[in-house]
Amino acid sequence: MFSKEIFGTRLKQLRNDKKINQIELAETLGITRTQISDIENGKTTTSMERLLIIADYFNVSTDYLIGKTDIVKTDYGIDVEIPSDPTELEAAIARLGETVEALKVALEKRRSQ
Repeated sequence: MFSKEIFGTRLKQLRNDKKINQIELAETLGITRTQISDIENGKTTTSMERLLIIADYFNVSTDYLIGKTDIVKTDYGIDVEIPSDPTELEAAIARLGETVEALKVALEKRRSQ
């Protein structure tokens, strides 16, 4: 089910991660800063066309934006599920670090063959 609150929260997080302000995002989308604020505060949503533009701009899926999934599409084509619980997120980061180290070892072995 579509949640205006989740959409707004995720839009704000993505905007902050990209280090752009509401005015810059509004100009990109052809809307006002007030409309961005209303979306981020869960007061309103946007059109289907703008939803697709937002997804492309931030390189995420529309399903992620509207809260249907927690899997974020990354720049590298890797889908990452972002846990909402901080403890689970810390554990996921630790596992990721272990995976990166294992990949480095595998790369070095292949280079030395």
